[in-house]
Amino acid sequence: MNPASHPAPTFRRPHLAAARPCPRPAAQFTQTVLRYGVPVLIGREGGAPIDASSVLQVMGLAVKHDEAVVLSCEAPGADQVLDDLATLLATDLDAE
Repeated sequence: MNPASHPAPTFRRPHLAAARPCPRPAAQFTQTVLRYGVPVLIGREGGAPIDASSVLQVMGLAVKHDEAVVLSCEAPGADQVLDDLATLLATDLDAE
């Protein structure tokens, strides 16, 4: 399956950032992206995507609770990468 042939999945993310950006969840997310070693983009629906491996860019996105984001990756194994990142985004990282 060619990842570029289907639209990027959209995921709900409750705890990546809050009204006041929190570095810990953003750092956990970006570290996970870096472990995969493939380019991943994250952005608001209809907005310009940013580099998901940059903690400063992810914090600057300042995504609010229950705001939808779009994750995209066109590398081999992208489906697994996106599934794992979506699972991470659905986790309350502040509670751990």
